[in-house]
Amino acid sequence: MKLWTLACAALLLASSICVASAKEPDSGYPIAVEARGVERIGGHLNLDMLVWNCSDKQISVDGVYLPWGGSLGRGLVIYHAFSGKTLEQVYPVEDFPEQIYTIPGGGNVAGRIALDGYFLGLGRIKDLHGFVVFWVYQQIGNSGAPVGKKFGGMVPLDSELADAPNGNPCRPRGSASVVH
Repeated sequence: MKLWTLACAALLLASSICVASAKEPDSGYPIAVEARGVERIGGHLNLDMLVWNCSDKQISVDGVYLPWGGSLGRGLVIYHAFSGKTLEQVYPVEDFPEQIYTIPGGGNVAGRIALDGYFLGLGRIKDLHGFVVFWVYQQIGNSGAPVGKKFGGMVPLDSELADAPNGNPCRPRGSASVVH
């Protein structure tokens, strides 16, 4: 009987530890991330990104933790479909000063990743047909470790930039979307 009580107490304690760890502030923001496309501005290629707030409450995020703040750099690959080769990636040393982004509940913020900063010579390529950028992003928590869900996708480098988002990816299709 004492062994059974001890086992139940241990199980209860273990389950409360799991619940407590899921509520830690380092479990990630309630967000969704999408790429809008690639645009060429002044000889530079930029991957335009949107970060959506999937909650009803406003959140504030330091820009260094957003895809364009350096977190995505290690999750980029540019592939040329016709040759089957990837472009060599460099990791620029950058200092990202604190810049707080406030995302309203159900809203989004936009930013750009300068692809030619990670892939030298990319801005000099005239014909981008057949080049695709693959991206993967996962939030980085206060401890410096990845937290939350992973997001990713691919965008042809010669694609047009989407003028407006297709709706809030946090909400199921067919429901009303709020864009700020």
